[in-house]
This record gives sequence, C-alpha cells and structure tokens, in this order.
Amino acid sequence: MTFDESAVKPTRGDAFEATAAEAAHSLLGPDADIFATMLSFNLFRAVNQLQRDLETNAYRPNGVSAAAFSIMFMIKTVGPTSPSKLATLLSTSTASTSSALNTLEKYGYVTRRSDAEDSRRVIVELTEAGDTKLVEVFAAATERESRWSSRLTGTENVMFMELLRALLQRRPSEH
Repeated sequence: MTFDESAVKPTRGDAFEATAAEAAHSLLGPDADIFATMLSFNLFRAVNQLQRDLETNAYRPNGVSAAAFSIMFMIKTVGPTSPSKLATLLSTSTASTSSALNTLEKYGYVTRRSDAEDSRRVIVELTEAGDTKLVEVFAAATERESRWSSRLTGTENVMFMELLRALLQRRPSEH
C-alpha cells in the first residue's frame, strides 16, 4: 500500500508518535505501511488512556473493576445469559470471565442458576443490588466519557464514531 509519508508525520506536536514511527521504519524498512502501524499505535494509546482513566475515576472509586463493570453492563444489555456467551461478547477468556463473576457473586451483584431448558448450562443474571451498583458506576463512567468526548466537536465525534464502526465492520478475516 502506498501512502503519503507526510500523513504520518505529526503536524500537531506528538513527538512520541514521531519517535515510534521512526522506530517502526527502522524495524520494517522503507516499504512498510507505517500509516497502518501509526493508526493502530494511536488507537491503542487512546484506548489504554481511556481505560486507565475510567478505572481510576469511575470504576474503582465505586468499588468495581473494569471487568466487573463490563460484565454487569453486558448482562443489562443482553439479559440473563451464560458465562461463555458473556466471554464471547466481551472478547475475554472464559477463565477471566468466571473469575470476575465469582467476585460479583461474592458481593451479591449477580446470581448463577441452572438453565430451565438445560440443567447443565448456567445462567447469570443481575441482582437488585447489582442493578443499583450498575446505575451508580454507569453514572460515574458516563461523566468521565463525556469529558473525553467533549474534547472533540460534535462533528468530530460523529465522524470518529462512524470511522470506528466502519473499521469494526470491515475488519480483516481471522486468517
């Protein structure tokens, strides 16, 4: 893929990105798709900073981890479901999902029961306490997310969302 080299050079002062681009060039040579590398690099940086911010300012102060919040929100979104379905929806391992569910169950935020149609299958659902906790944490997370999105204009937010959706819908195949 050919690209405009100037497109990956920071025009707004991101020296770390410029240093990373130079490192990528030294690793992959002059024909490397540095633009794709920098796109991924910056996407990871943004996601990591957002996750760290939410963990520090929304989840932990309200007594849950990011994993716990994600599970509770997913159950609220899809309704009572199996741990394996939760792991798939959240793109996490069944072991880490199970570990987070154990903690949520210990605090009374979720319950597990046998599926009425297949007693070998377990169904997880939010408790009333879990619903209450989810509202509390969701309010704090939404406030932080609003601070992040307010750094962009309304048009930029819409464009960014559309671009993220396009990237997700057009992702490369697994193999």
